[in-house]
Amino acid sequence: DWRSRGVYPDGTQNPLQNAATLLHAMETRRSILLPEAQAVRDEQVAQVLIKRMNPHTGVGELLFQFDSNARQYQLIGGRRKDSDPDLRFTMIREIEEELADDLQHEVHYQLECIITGLQLPPIISPTFGALTSYRFEIFHMTEVHQTLTLQPEDVWVPISQVLEGYVLDDIGQKIPFSADDLYKRINSTLRNGFQGLASSFVSN
Repeated sequence: DWRSRGVYPDGTQNPLQNAATLLHAMETRRSILLPEAQAVRDEQVAQVLIKRMNPHTGVGELLFQFDSNARQYQLIGGRRKDSDPDLRFTMIREIEEELADDLQHEVHYQLECIITGLQLPPIISPTFGALTSYRFEIFHMTEVHQTLTLQPEDVWVPISQVLEGYVLDDIGQKIPFSADDLYKRINSTLRNGFQGLASSFVSN
């Protein structure tokens, strides 16, 4: 099945359940045999930091969304399409697609590009199964004047959990990030880390 995304979608270790899983198994083997294996995919990715101060605890939190293909929580954002003129365009498009299509850039919020060209060692994509090199552009959503209407897969995550590498779900289960290094790199690259980042909301 070359159409479905996500590795091991049926929860078993059968490598033949879809093409992404088979490729993941092959790439895992290749990475073990060749520690310096080169990535077969290169992706440009835009992600946005949306921060609030929890109204009850006063703790800083970042907005994450559960990706059913990758089976993990991620920042709002996504891969640049060939038709996207730049990563800012990608970011605006992803906000409309993943968060709310009635949020208009420069009307309801502003975007500040705070990190460019952030690159990590290649990882095996949990969506496509291929060893992939990612280059990230990180934005900060600012001047939000309204309450965001969240979807069931959206969750505010305390910064302390983000830095520890997991999201605590509704039943108390820890859901680890596969991109744990990414969030630590973002935090260390920012002058004052996630904690020093201003709230995205005008009234927060």
